[in-house]
Amino acid sequence: MLGLHKLEVEEAANLAALLGKADRGKGAPEANLANFVPGYLIKSASTSEWSKKIYTASGNIRDVNDEEAKVRFLKHVAAWPTYGTTMYPIKNETEGEFPEDIYICVN
Repeated sequence: MLGLHKLEVEEAANLAALLGKADRGKGAPEANLANFVPGYLIKSASTSEWSKKIYTASGNIRDVNDEEAKVRFLKHVAAWPTYGTTMYPIKNETEGEFPEDIYICVN
């Protein structure tokens, strides 16, 4: 997950659990956290804290097979207002109050 869609920690843990289940059917994304949690959120908790959060979220989907995990993941992200949006990074070459990272979004 690239991190262009802003998430709360718990939502990211739930999505990581679904991705882990869909990817391997085992629900263990802690081994390669950067592939499952947006970079801007990884530093908000230690690796062991992320493991606990994802393990807890995985417990809620224990009886879900990998195909259902994929469906649940897609249903969740499809509800985002930015779902289906293509984001293009823009280089900021001006002085002023603009944020460092700017994106033009086409929906």
